[in-house]
Amino acid sequence: MKVPALLLVGALLGGGSLATANALYRAGRSGPAITEYQRVLSTDSSALARYDAGTALLAAGRFADALRLLAAAADADSAAQPVAELRFRAHYNAGNADLEPVFRKQVPDSARDAGLRRAIARYERALRMTPGDLDAKWNLELAQRLLQQNNGGGGGAQNPNQGGGGGSGNDDSNASDNPQSGGGDAPISRSQAEQILARAEHSETQVQQQKLKKTPTGQSAVRDW
Repeated sequence: MKVPALLLVGALLGGGSLATANALYRAGRSGPAITEYQRVLSTDSSALARYDAGTALLAAGRFADALRLLAAAADADSAAQPVAELRFRAHYNAGNADLEPVFRKQVPDSARDAGLRRAIARYERALRMTPGDLDAKWNLELAQRLLQQNNGGGGGAQNPNQGGGGGSGNDDSNASDNPQSGGGDAPISRSQAEQILARAEHSETQVQQQKLKKTPTGQSAVRDW
């Protein structure tokens, strides 16, 4: 699995402690980096600090802790979040924090649906901000397929903003995706999601075949940064 990337401007916008944590993370020193991020978060609650710390936790497989921070970064007030890409990446990685443990079968069956629906909602929001992102499209399709399989393969994946989604503070129906637009979010429909995926199908064919060959279960791997 690739290591998720920190936001490229993190070292520029962050203070000394955040820059130190980022340097430790990039050097592959995950444990010391996470310790430093925790120290940073005791005084810095910015979306940037939460994103970088959450991304490090995601890479370390601490999915619940990562999800809490990444969701907070994604849903932060746009006035306090000047970097548009930060919100896109936070939604994407928050989706990964829910999808990864389901894909790896590290959550009980009773929690799979809720996690997949939250992941789908995050990928949809990321795609509304950056419609051409192939990794978000890939993971959205994977999450939808896993949800369909989890429900006996019938009826397709439900819209995650409709009943049975299992909340946990990640209901994005009233939030703004793009700080520059100021517009509200309309839930993306299943047909719209399928259209997004269809547009990417041709360019993804070879990549999908390679992924399927490399995955023992025959399922595609989750894409991260």
